[in-house]
Amino acid sequence: MIRKILLLPLLAWSTAFAEMPDWFDPNESTRQNAEGAKSDGANPTEATVGLIGAGEDPAHSVQAVIQAYDTCDAVYESVKAAAGSDPTRAADLVQAASASNSCPCVGENIWAAARLEDRVRLEHRRVPVEIFSLCGCSGAAAQAAATAVPDQADRILSAALNANRRPGGVVDSLGQIGGALGPVGAEGGVLSRKPESQCDQDVDPSDTFDATAVWQPGSVDPSSIPTTLTHQCDEDEDDEDNDSDKTGEVQIEQYVSDGYDRALVIHNGTRSTVDLADENYQVELYFPGEKETGRRISLSGEVPPDGVYVVAGEQSGSAWKQRANLVVPSVLMQPAEAVVLRRGLNDSGCDCARVTVAGTLNGLGTDAEEWREEKEGEQRGEVKLKNADSIGQVRPDEVAQSSWVPPLGAVPQTLARIDSACVNDVNERDEFMNAASYWTAGDARGGNFNPDCAAMSNDVLIAEYAAQTVEDSDNAWRMVELYNNTGAPVDLGEQGYVLEVYAEGERDPKSATVLKGKVDNGGRYLVTTDRAPSTLKDQARLVADELAVPKVDAVVLRRLAVRTSNQCEVEVASALRTLPNVPIPLRPISTRPLSGNPDPEDLPIDPNRGGEIASPN
Repeated sequence: MIRKILLLPLLAWSTAFAEMPDWFDPNESTRQNAEGAKSDGANPTEATVGLIGAGEDPAHSVQAVIQAYDTCDAVYESVKAAAGSDPTRAADLVQAASASNSCPCVGENIWAAARLEDRVRLEHRRVPVEIFSLCGCSGAAAQAAATAVPDQADRILSAALNANRRPGGVVDSLGQIGGALGPVGAEGGVLSRKPESQCDQDVDPSDTFDATAVWQPGSVDPSSIPTTLTHQCDEDEDDEDNDSDKTGEVQIEQYVSDGYDRALVIHNGTRSTVDLADENYQVELYFPGEKETGRRISLSGEVPPDGVYVVAGEQSGSAWKQRANLVVPSVLMQPAEAVVLRRGLNDSGCDCARVTVAGTLNGLGTDAEEWREEKEGEQRGEVKLKNADSIGQVRPDEVAQSSWVPPLGAVPQTLARIDSACVNDVNERDEFMNAASYWTAGDARGGNFNPDCAAMSNDVLIAEYAAQTVEDSDNAWRMVELYNNTGAPVDLGEQGYVLEVYAEGERDPKSATVLKGKVDNGGRYLVTTDRAPSTLKDQARLVADELAVPKVDAVVLRRLAVRTSNQCEVEVASALRTLPNVPIPLRPISTRPLSGNPDPEDLPIDPNRGGEIASPN
């Protein structure tokens, strides 16, 4: 039987007293009722509205409908319907839809709203934003929520990015994933760790949960929670110096789900100060009977050794909010079947940033450009990029665009850095150093640059650039090879490296490609387009069609001057800067080989007819 939770009074539900749909059974779970709606012929919108009207949690309803219908359209329709019913929950709904590890928006299956955008009249220069596995749900959910609640765009984008930030291993847990009854039962209450279990973490949240083994019920006065708490863990009683051997872990100390009070008390039992954001500590909460994450809370702040950290819902009593180190929306702290504390990072989720930004912009429609301008203004204040190296030249102000000749526009063309040229060219607007002292003709295979310099370079270098024609085709493929001559390993992702391409005399970049991966000292990093020869693509660390820009003026390697704590700031900044005006084409990545015509890599437009829709024949 489903456990009815106390719905927090965020708004007066217009559907609270609506007539129950025929398919709804109060004795079944949310997921089972979603399956019943599907069997009864209800569409995802009707199923979502029916579940919410029957009193089910909106975020849980969205997840249940997505799992029951298992289509990308269901993601879009369910989030849009739920956000329309409760605008204050838009960000929570996006996170619930985006957090799934089994997103149905993969391969050729994307939501209808995106497919329709692909068929409108587009400029042929627009390159579709490709949707990678799991990212489709972020794009669909962001577009749906932004369409329903445009004034929540900032929170929607942040929620989607956070949902895709996949945390690492389990540190501690409370309750059981997939269970039908939460750790404090239907009535709610407080659980505190028993003194004799102060060092017993549960790192398997899917095993059978026995509350009496580690926990004891009771009450807690938030004002009495200390700032530090000492546990004696893993000490050898025969060792007189055992204080220096004290070890422990970050763990859940108390769980509160009592009336409107929602709180989680966490203890740092280690010997070191823990930076929760840097080490990516996250709390996951699971809905009844579900094995997919329902909500995810990212923790931030430093916790000293033996320190106590409190997370509280914003509708908790004032005493809890005064004691809290972090106050979050109460909807994120609704009663859950399992509470899981994780640490580390399996996936930053930043690969989904471009699709998520595109979906948000598409959802905003006519308001998109105003929002983009505001976000770019914020990004300029927060994201500071500096040049690492460049090849070519951006058109100077004094040269008219109509008379400008792109320095790297010739095809075929290959330029390789000569071995003695180890100084970075950080000014992409000065005269292109194309002399024999800097660049020489290469053979477009990479590996030509072998530095012979007295000193290391200040930053990663562009070692080679090539633009070559495809055999029996008018198309060209391109490659850029980087070389690490800094004397130390470089993590391109952590240090926020971006490869920008300027073309056709324009002063802003045509494309920006975010780089990922580590490059050892003396190591190479090859980026190619998809049409490059297979022998070269096999060596590539990244295949990016953002390089496939004609009439190239310059290629600029940039990186963050200072890394901030904002989510995916480089990826969001580059997306805002380079995505076209709405509607933004969205294209799934095919998961199966196709044959015949049309070419699946082609846009559904005819570039030879000024961007008109191509004939389906």
